[in-house]
Amino acid sequence: KIVFAYPNHSGARKLLADSYAQLGYQEESQIFRYYYLAGAKELLKGVKKKETKNLLSPKVGIGLLFDVVGSRFNGAKIDKSLTINVKTIDTGEVATVILKNNALSNRPNVLSDQPDIVLSASKKDIVDLFSRNTELNDRFTIFGNQSDLQSILDLIETPDYYFNIIEP
Repeated sequence: KIVFAYPNHSGARKLLADSYAQLGYQEESQIFRYYYLAGAKELLKGVKKKETKNLLSPKVGIGLLFDVVGSRFNGAKIDKSLTINVKTIDTGEVATVILKNNALSNRPNVLSDQPDIVLSASKKDIVDLFSRNTELNDRFTIFGNQSDLQSILDLIETPDYYFNIIEP
């Protein structure tokens, strides 16, 4: 509790880190061992933030790509229903992305008969766009309301990969 009340108290941080290290050394479960030892390292050295680039590979399947995008989507900020057909011109993969009830879902290998938007580009460009590493540009072919597509892209959040485990 002292570390939470006085985060800069070096003696308390070292004592808690030693406790976590001992618990980590004694733990049989690998995952719990990692938690304790990572917590001890955080208390002693802090969390070093690095610049993150696209952590999604273009090799990931289109269904999994949009599963990840759906988990990063902040649907509470939009009240629309949209259907987007996505086509990759190099790999031939297709998917229907559905925004309904403030949630983003997808149907891989299926195209909607009546989409609101059709988006075509290379797989790498699609991954970069939905990972927020690029903006809409002339590499994308878009049929439909581009501002609706942009409003969806604006609600895809990038997670903080380097966060504290021990301290709030």
